Amino acid sequence: MMKTAITLFLMLSKSVNCFYTTIPEGYVGIYYYLNKIQNELVQDFTMYNSITSNIQLVKIVQDNDYVNNVKCISKEGIYLTIPQIEIANKIKKENVIDIIKNYGIDYDKKLVVRPIAQFIRELCAERTIDEIVITDFHLLDNLLKTEIQRQVDEIDSGITIDYVRITSVDFPDDIRNLRLEKEKEKNNKGIQEEAMKTEQVKKNKEAMVAKLDNERLLQDVNAEKERNTVENNMILETAKINAEKTMIEAKANANKTMVEADAHAYKMTAEYEGYKQLYSLKDYADVEKVKSISSKTSVILHNGQLPLFVSSNKN
Repeated sequence: MMKTAITLFLMLSKSVNCFYTTIPEGYVGIYYYLNKIQNELVQDFTMYNSITSNIQLVKIVQDNDYVNNVKCISKEGIYLTIPQIEIANKIKKENVIDIIKNYGIDYDKKLVVRPIAQFIRELCAERTIDEIVITDFHLLDNLLKTEIQRQVDEIDSGITIDYVRITSVDFPDDIRNLRLEKEKEKNNKGIQEEAMKTEQVKKNKEAMVAKLDNERLLQDVNAEKERNTVENNMILETAKINAEKTMIEAKANANKTMVEADAHAYKMTAEYEGYKQLYSLKDYADVEKVKSISSKTSVILHNGQLPLFVSSNKN
């Protein structure tokens, strides 16, 4: 029974030029009736008359567009070619009908692809070949993305630019060879500068080591000088002490000698005074004379008789 109903439905559809279609996931259908866009999207299984109606699919998930072989001129007037620019973008479902009405089913070519090609030409014209290929190359993707997103936002398109990628930049071989030569010279210069820096660092290190050695030597000399000064001061101090000691001893000896001399002089004076007083006595002087004579004379017998004179003993 079910098979019969389906067969009858298909035969009826064919007889009245009807078609049916299913909208795949990630797409919506734009329904045209008598070549006019209707205000409702087709999103599920649907039927339409191919004579009066048409359905075109529009992708609403991320889609990739490509711009190929974009010709540019750098700031110096060098002709460049960008082989390919990839643009990932998508459109909101609720904006599809308005955008298609205003810009057609190939809206992405008008709103994304062509503006990308134009803006990359402007970026190249503002930059030198070195800036395009080297210093600013990593900035170009984001510059393109930001500018195109700004443009589609101005018209409330519902389009989102997910990313932009530039594969490479081609330019004439003579310019490439010249750049390679300059890069080689730059590298050689860099190597020379690095060698000079290394040599300077080596010299600075040697100078620092020499300075440290000199400072250490000066410290040793000063330390030795200080030690010598201390030793000299000790020697001088010892000599001073010894000199003072010697002076004290000499003074003491001098005092002792003076005392002894005074004592001796006093003794001599006392003896003199004593003898003077004794010799002032007449009898004492005679006695002393006799003693003196007796101690210095000898008596020589002559034939057993006393001599006629007395001889004196002289030592």
